[in-house]
Formats: sequence, structure tokens, C-alpha cells
Amino acid sequence: MDALGHSRGDGHGGDRRRALADDVSVAQVHLNEPYVLAGAALLWIGLGAWLTFWMVNSPKMAEFLIATESEMRKVSWPKRGEVINSTKVIIVITLVLGALLWLVDIGFVKIFQWIHLTS
Repeated sequence: MDALGHSRGDGHGGDRRRALADDVSVAQVHLNEPYVLAGAALLWIGLGAWLTFWMVNSPKMAEFLIATESEMRKVSWPKRGEVINSTKVIIVITLVLGALLWLVDIGFVKIFQWIHLTS
């Protein structure tokens, strides 16, 4: 016992460390409580809402959004048929390149088997 009447346990503060470890594990269990998780979600939603409000009401941001809208009206958008044809070309090229890489991979596997680097 020390001068205040506290027990030191093993002489090295082991009881205190165990008590602190128990406190930490209890605190970790409480973090998984539904009301804590709901509170954290509401905090993030509130922070996002405040940030959005602040950005939209900022004069610089308002000028940026107005300029962006103006530029978007100047864009020459492709017709529906052009978008569909471009998408088809991209899908075909992706499939062809995927097949090509698959063949190269099989070639490397065969080469490594031939020189006995893999089973």
C-alpha cells in the first residue's frame, strides 16, 4: 500500500493497467451501440449539409456555378446514335483487349511451365 492507501498489486502498477484495459474494452463495446452509430451518422449528415450550405452561399462558389452553367450551354452534345455507336466500339475494344491479354497470360504460363518455374 502507498501513502494514500491504494494497493499496488504486483508492485509495478499491474492492477491499474488491468483496470485501464477493462475501461478501454468497455468503451469499445459502447461504440457499437445503435444510438452511437446513429449519432455518428447524423453528425456526418449535418456536417455535409452545413458544408453544402456554406459552399452554395459562398460568393466565389456562386460565381463558379454560374460560369459552369454558362459553359455547359455552349457544349456541343453528341446525338443519341453517336453515343450508342461509341459505346459499342468501346465495349468491343475492351473485350478484344481482354481476350488478347488472356492469350498473353496463357502464353506466359506455358513458357514458365516449359522452363519448370511453375508446376
